[in-house]
Amino acid sequence: MNFDVKHIPERTTKNRDNGLTMMMDKGLSLREAENFVDSSNDFTDLVKFGFGTALVTKNLSEKIRVYREGGIEPYFGGTLFEMFAVRENIDDFKRLVDKYGIETVEVLPGWRGGWREHAQESGGTLCVARRAILPHRRPQFG
Repeated sequence: MNFDVKHIPERTTKNRDNGLTMMMDKGLSLREAENFVDSSNDFTDLVKFGFGTALVTKNLSEKIRVYREGGIEPYFGGTLFEMFAVRENIDDFKRLVDKYGIETVEVLPGWRGGWREHAQESGGTLCVARRAILPHRRPQFG
């Protein structure tokens, strides 16, 4: 921080297990993503491609690279998952996740359909909406 303010706790450093900060990319341009990383990567742990924007985002691979190089884990939000799930096309969603090397995804609460097994096999993280996201760890399923 640039100056001290009373009663503001010291920010933990990455890789943190609590106090995670997520930014939602609602369609930033590649340049805007670069600027965000330049200004905020120390404070941001995750970037969520929200509202299915990954479907139409220009330069998606490059944006993912920019976020990763800045130490921020990108992930696909639940709307993209739902687009595939309601069409009973989860295998294509899994291939999409693998194509982009995405390690964390948001899935519908309560949905099973083999996604847990896929996450375990690939060593990725399963993020279920309204539950904690723990990046950089092998997922625990119970």
